[in-house]
Amino acid sequence: RTQWEEPLSAEPERMYGPQWEVRRAENGRAYYVNHETQRTQWEEPLSAEPERMYGPQWEVRRAENGRAYYVNHETQRTQWEEP
Repeated sequence: RTQWEEPLSAEPERMYGPQWEVRRAENGRAYYVNHETQRTQWEEPLSAEPERMYGPQWEVRRAENGRAYYVNHETQRTQWEEP
């Protein structure tokens, strides 16, 4: 399966914040609508509550290319994969 075929989140507000909505383009690719800024983007928004999803030691950041990566403040290590 490709990334575009992944199921849409049933709770995007919980994952990204109340301003976000996930939609699908005609080709099936997911995109993200920010109702506060009235903008859309292909990249997945950063989690609104990374501590709740992964634990208090984790932070989600974006690299210059837009890819999310994860910082563990306890081990002082970073990783591309979700914790």
